[in-house]
Amino acid sequence: MPATYSHTVEIEQDCPLGTQTSSNRHGVCGPGAAPRVDPMKRVAIWAFYAVGALAIGYLALYAYAVFTGQDLQPGKPIHIFRRPDAPEYS
Repeated sequence: MPATYSHTVEIEQDCPLGTQTSSNRHGVCGPGAAPRVDPMKRVAIWAFYAVGALAIGYLALYAYAVFTGQDLQPGKPIHIFRRPDAPEYS
């Protein structure tokens, strides 16, 4: 019994018109044509790239702040004032 490639038809439908080839077993549409990508996949890919770019930017800003920032030095202490008529909880 000969092997059948049922996914070939699905791949050929994803190819732009005029670029289908008869031996389309590996997802290759033809010379100079790329298979179309589902719009939701394209949005997900761009969202993944955007999150990665934000993470790299954040790390770069953190590294900049660490290497160029001033050392922490003790200054005036913080005084916390309480109302004299406040209830005592302890």
